[in-house]
Amino acid sequence: MKSQLKIKYEYDLNKGFDMSTLGESMIGFQAVINELFDISKIQGELEIKTLKVKEGSVELINVLEVIINTVPFNSVPALFDFLEATDEELLKQAQIFFGSIGNVGKGINDFFNENGFLASTVSNLIAVYITYLIGKQQGRKEAGAEKTVPKRYANRLEQLREKNSYRRALKPITTGEFKSIKIVPLAVSNPREVVIAEEQLEDYLSGDSEILPNFINGHEVTLTARIVGLQSTKGETVKLRVDNVDPSNSLLIAHPPEGMGAEHFREMYGETVLLTAEVYRKTMYKRPELLLKTMDRHQQQLDLSV
Repeated sequence: MKSQLKIKYEYDLNKGFDMSTLGESMIGFQAVINELFDISKIQGELEIKTLKVKEGSVELINVLEVIINTVPFNSVPALFDFLEATDEELLKQAQIFFGSIGNVGKGINDFFNENGFLASTVSNLIAVYITYLIGKQQGRKEAGAEKTVPKRYANRLEQLREKNSYRRALKPITTGEFKSIKIVPLAVSNPREVVIAEEQLEDYLSGDSEILPNFINGHEVTLTARIVGLQSTKGETVKLRVDNVDPSNSLLIAHPPEGMGAEHFREMYGETVLLTAEVYRKTMYKRPELLLKTMDRHQQQLDLSV
């Protein structure tokens, strides 16, 4: 029996993307789902397969398959939690079965043996449940939510955020290569789709994953940098290698002032410059961009004290 979860990546055709980032993301999702298996007591094996890649499209789709070779749960409470989130009718059937006087002492295997047709249905719903838990990472603190996870689940979901379990899975968004990642179960009617874009990164990543936290949206900064790239064909931008910041995040994109283009800075290409700029960012989990105000060649001052 198989339960399939579709992972759909939306990217900017003008930018392209690094395949290694995508591969790292898929491995990251596999690790996250293994943790969700542990939280919810699901028994099964996880495999990653490519479903399709569309060239010239904004979609690149992969599938995570859960392979079920046995009863997917080994405790009644875990089964009830699962069915509460996925199928209320099946939950009622299970509650009636385990609440019947004649079934006192019976276990999970007895339930599935007497209702053999339910085994494949329950297995197929595992992708629905995983999508549900990933979505609850966003809404786990919402008051009055239509369905709330058990407290023990909510605490474990918060731990996933605190220890940055989603960091690798969501790397394509934090690097800016992808616009969003959508997770949706396959082979079910009216599937619920979970969308993770830059606006949702805070729900999945801890403060340790913030990129250049001193660059605050709307604030003005003065920086020393080297111009390493100019682009005019896909938007007027200046690529800068900024000094005195984390080297792994020192490459920033700057936008010229209104009425100016990248060509205005061609004479400074490859040189070190002193600039002032306004910080623009929607999230602390992606590199900020800069709105240039002034830029001049950096003049080294002579030390006249000797």
